[in-house]
Amino acid sequence: MRSKRKPLSKLGLGIFLCLVILLIGISRIYLGVHYPSDVLAGFIAGSVWLVICISLLEIIYLYKQNRHKLTQGINEKTELSQLDNR
Repeated sequence: MRSKRKPLSKLGLGIFLCLVILLIGISRIYLGVHYPSDVLAGFIAGSVWLVICISLLEIIYLYKQNRHKLTQGINEKTELSQLDNR
């Protein structure tokens, strides 16, 4: 989602990939390889894992962004205090 692609192409790609995932689950039920409850549990487990991973990546991104701002602010204050001491 953080790519530099156009919003419409991101939406189209997201819909396409969700459709592929859904069709794979349906095919597993149709072929008799899994029960519907198994496929549903797999979808739920995959969704939970996806939310956890995205959340952790967002937390890391925000931490790095705030850390950069903090470091930049400290550097500016240090530069100003050095100018005042001259």
